[in-house]
Amino acid sequence: MGLRRKPYGKFKEKRQQWLQQLFGQDRHSVVNQISRMIWDAAAFRIINEARRYAENADDGGVKLNGMVHQLVNRGFLASQASAIRRLIDKAPATGHREVCSLYGLLDDMEQNGHLMTREHILAIEGKAYDYEPIRKAYMTWCQQQEQAGKETYWVPEHLVWQRHEERHQQIYKLCGVTRSNTAPDDSACPDCLVCLKKELHVCDNVKTYVDKFIAHAASPDSRAIVNADDVSITFGELWSAHKAICKVANFVSIYFLGQSEQGFLPVPQQYDQFKYIDRPLVAAENVPRLRETWNKYAEETQSWGAWDWGQSEATDPLQEDE
Repeated sequence: MGLRRKPYGKFKEKRQQWLQQLFGQDRHSVVNQISRMIWDAAAFRIINEARRYAENADDGGVKLNGMVHQLVNRGFLASQASAIRRLIDKAPATGHREVCSLYGLLDDMEQNGHLMTREHILAIEGKAYDYEPIRKAYMTWCQQQEQAGKETYWVPEHLVWQRHEERHQQIYKLCGVTRSNTAPDDSACPDCLVCLKKELHVCDNVKTYVDKFIAHAASPDSRAIVNADDVSITFGELWSAHKAICKVANFVSIYFLGQSEQGFLPVPQQYDQFKYIDRPLVAAENVPRLRETWNKYAEETQSWGAWDWGQSEATDPLQEDE
């Protein structure tokens, strides 16, 4: 069956762009961003779990260094919130100011949804529009194996008709149709993309927090516009945002692009993430050196208060005139 109605070449070009934005090797591809975010979240969970086993201190609390763990908490919150904010950035996925974000990818797919027809998707993925002949050939081949007395056998790749049927079922859901009322030019249902975007609304509080407190030092008036001072982020909200982002990215991978489900949490290869985790940050005899380092830095920062613009070479008007 020949391709018709919608420009196949344009769809092929856009699909390649989407694959690169989602799975590309670039550090900012959506999957790479998600994987780094999920890895850091897993690492933080390990730290948080380890805190449960800390020895109680005589003066109350536990024997953990407050300075170090406050830094860990602040750094984790800022990095995770920023990662989520980047993934739901609504800037365009194409053009001079393009960004690589999950929301931007959805937006571009919505604008080009008319190109994602059932016929185009099946053709570019090498799936049969009518897989019934493949199913019949499979049944015949199996009967031949049984007649030959074979109890076990590998089915040839070209006879695995279930893969074609599974993709058809996914496209029915993508296009909002059933097998009884499908047509070659069925295209991605706009409501589907709207629903995926709504799924990401769980990240809205995180976006507000980053915009007003991390990416920008918003003034009181600016914060008041969106009641930002009432916004706080809990770890539960971070996990909910992670879940929504991963669910939407997987849906795009499977249903829109015909790819496999993603796990997102990288599997360490020849690397033990728990190696030396039982070692202290520093030996007791080296603590005085740490205190010395702190005091030297305190002296350095104190010296900055005596700065005189006239002593700066960069602002010396005579030097600039030479």
